[in-house]
Amino acid sequence: MRQRNVNELNFGLRSFNEIKGADLTLISGLQYRLNDAVIGHIGVFYRNFIYRISYDLNVSPLSKFSNYRGGLEFSLTFFKTINRGGSSYSGS
Repeated sequence: MRQRNVNELNFGLRSFNEIKGADLTLISGLQYRLNDAVIGHIGVFYRNFIYRISYDLNVSPLSKFSNYRGGLEFSLTFFKTINRGGSSYSGS
């Protein structure tokens, strides 16, 4: 991600586990934001929505200013499928 003169670089792994017979997929993952934080997350992909909870643990020298606490985050993402000349695209 880039915002003005600040760059952010994340590395990570995600797992998607489809539940057969149900219209949902379980999501889990772990990321590392370069020189800043470790982020764990879990969630559910249900129909066109992803409901996700993540915890951002600061590992940079600035962590002393947050009293070595991380941040709990909740997110809701909507996906819509768009047909473009015979091919479909899923985007958020």
